[in-house]
Amino acid sequence: MADDKKETTESAGKESLGCFNDSVSLEKYLKEKGANHRSYKIYGTEKILRSVFVDKQLYLSDGSNWNDTVDGKEFSAEDGEYKYYARCFTYSTSENVAMWMLYGGITDKKGVMVDMGGAKNLNQIIEKCTKVDLGEFDGNPKKFKKSVTINKDDFELYLIDIVYYGEAISKDEKDNKDKVYLKRSYESAPNAEKTCIDGLKRAIKDIGWSYENECRLILKVKKKLCEGCSVAEINFSKIDLDKKITVITSPNYGEELEFKKSLEKNVSYKESVHKSKISWNLCKGCKYLRFNKYCKKKLIYGYKKSKDYAKKQRFEI
Repeated sequence: MADDKKETTESAGKESLGCFNDSVSLEKYLKEKGANHRSYKIYGTEKILRSVFVDKQLYLSDGSNWNDTVDGKEFSAEDGEYKYYARCFTYSTSENVAMWMLYGGITDKKGVMVDMGGAKNLNQIIEKCTKVDLGEFDGNPKKFKKSVTINKDDFELYLIDIVYYGEAISKDEKDNKDKVYLKRSYESAPNAEKTCIDGLKRAIKDIGWSYENECRLILKVKKKLCEGCSVAEINFSKIDLDKKITVITSPNYGEELEFKKSLEKNVSYKESVHKSKISWNLCKGCKYLRFNKYCKKKLIYGYKKSKDYAKKQRFEI
């Protein structure tokens, strides 16, 4: 990736993952990296696109509904008097097929990837954010329900890169006891000290997720101010973003963006580079498809919804 090569050149002879023995120093390094990317992208559905660039709102979660349950528990773990919320981005320059599959609305053909631009945009939001609304999503369809508004003196906002960890790589297994393998973007530390990730509960993930190249916008709030609130809302409607916003439709997007006219003129639109190149039918060849006549629009849930009918006809399978 272009930005990875650029970063490699600029970092030569400077700090890298293998330089750290404690979590305080590593956290500072990850914050510096997180605040200096060339792009911050969100994969999701049209609904997410509407909330970000029509309503100009970012929603941060406390981790209770994340698909990586281990990460969610670590993120929302007790931490004295504070509670945390996060909005996750990827800083990869190119499209990621796995990200489209996981987050890009593949089943309903309404997925998008939103590039919020470079560090200047995100840092402007952080610097000029004077208040945050806290609450939860409620109702059907779900809408944000505000419980409390907190002012700038009551919260901290910052960007931080995720570091991915796994088993240390060493010829002698005895040496691996107090070691860990770390990875962030292009750089890795095969035998880093385990002490360097102690206390990094909100900035570490299993190595299996390293393809995400994740950066988080984190909100830190005192617990007494956010009891019962699982979501934070940041409104940036009064902030002029520096760089043009790019919206890329998913590889299997089924129609033109319905709300182009309602978006700002400085938003550009592109089709995915993977459009028409990959078969996105995840249920192709499935022997249970015959029972999905009434739920073809949600094939990924089809068998579950038609299980009673399938049981009756199982002898035909």
